[in-house]
Amino acid sequence: MRIVCFATAFLLATGLGTSASSQTWQQTKNRPDITVSTTLLLRDGRVLANEGNTGNWTILTPDLTGSYVNGTWKRAASLPDGYQPYYFSSAVLPDGRVLVEGGEINGGNQNWTTLGAIYDPRADAWTPVSPPAGWKTIGDGASVVLSNGIYMQANCCTKQTALFDAQHLTWTETGDTKVVNNNEEGWVLLPDGRVLMTDDQYACGTTQSSELYDPNSGTWSCGPPLPLLLWGEDRELGAAVLLYNGNVLQLPGKILLQSPFQPSTALFATSPDSWTIGPPTFGLYQDDGPAVLMPNGHVLSVMQISNSSRTCQFMDYDPVSNTFSYAPDPPECPYADNPVSSRLLMLPTGQVLFTDFEKKVEVYTPPPGTLNSAAPSISASALVLYAGSAGNVLFGQQLNGLSQASMYGDDAQQATNYPLIQFVDINSGNIYWGKTHDGSTSSIRPNLFEYTKFDLNPNMPPGTYKMTVITNGIPSNTYQVSVVSHMMN
Repeated sequence: MRIVCFATAFLLATGLGTSASSQTWQQTKNRPDITVSTTLLLRDGRVLANEGNTGNWTILTPDLTGSYVNGTWKRAASLPDGYQPYYFSSAVLPDGRVLVEGGEINGGNQNWTTLGAIYDPRADAWTPVSPPAGWKTIGDGASVVLSNGIYMQANCCTKQTALFDAQHLTWTETGDTKVVNNNEEGWVLLPDGRVLMTDDQYACGTTQSSELYDPNSGTWSCGPPLPLLLWGEDRELGAAVLLYNGNVLQLPGKILLQSPFQPSTALFATSPDSWTIGPPTFGLYQDDGPAVLMPNGHVLSVMQISNSSRTCQFMDYDPVSNTFSYAPDPPECPYADNPVSSRLLMLPTGQVLFTDFEKKVEVYTPPPGTLNSAAPSISASALVLYAGSAGNVLFGQQLNGLSQASMYGDDAQQATNYPLIQFVDINSGNIYWGKTHDGSTSSIRPNLFEYTKFDLNPNMPPGTYKMTVITNGIPSNTYQVSVVSHMMN
């Protein structure tokens, strides 16, 4: 099906209206030469973007003012021959490489592939990755980078989960206590390092079950039951997002068992683990779909309308008032084959990149405001840095942020919980990016003291710069440094 704009007449009839003007949307000045679905934020500020059902990738580079709207696109290397996934697992690894695994569809055929590959942005090259031993499917299984920096992968169609050794490109199975298979389930990293999953079927003695993975023991266990049924047609669920207040917002699927159809949400909290009923969504639901945590603490999501195959409605969730409101749709609403084609990615500018399997790419600027409590901070770094140098170290707090921020579920993973380092030339105002890698942790625990390593662009002109860490679109304090030529002693 295709999704189009939710009629203004419907909004007026309900008396709810929109929360902001459509002027908050901008199309990128330049367009890629491929259609774009899943996007991933590289650790040097660029965006790696996939064309579904092909092996094609392209890269969006912001301009010298830091603008992605005015950025440029350049084709990246293609995946190994025969690997053309759509609805797949992906992550930016702590070392800066990108891992892509499986695919529900490969080259247009629904074959639940076990193919995978790892991308090195420096070499612009992909290397094939073999699946875990004995796995016959990976498909659109969920994935997550754990707090210890290890990538964990689900098999879409079994209970199997495995940990990836990024250095040796090998796998170790884990979590053999999982209750049900991984079909249509997304994973949320919690501040304490556990992983939360909302089940999409009968499990743990209820149709409203959840499970938790403990990386310390390598085991899954039943979590508390949800207060209401959230999975629906084809066992689909909406996105789940860890909020800056420590709760997880779970969006609903199309719950056909409810009559009348009145979708609501659920909120998960820890200490103790518990679920409560969240606010209603005005009859809207999300059978797969994206959601993103914005710097102001609100969640932006793309929702669908019950009993309609032609939908396009962006929603804004305010955790303070615990309510949803309508957010502005793009000037031209998406015309995707299906709402699951939509993706939302948090950019370092605090804006949201929207793609929907088209060459038209749009950027959303949310209402102003940043939660200071969620900001990273710089404690120490060298005051003099060499252009082109590698392995510099920056110390600070909350460098990984407090949430994965860019969420979807089992069909796509675009988490941005890692630091980017921006350098602003105090004379010209030009912006350059470091490349972060190999930090001390991937944890999102609040107030955690940590470090990240970073490399400098060899093309940075010598001069004085304001250095800032940006995570999930939220900047840190500034730290003034001098950059000198790498040729100097």
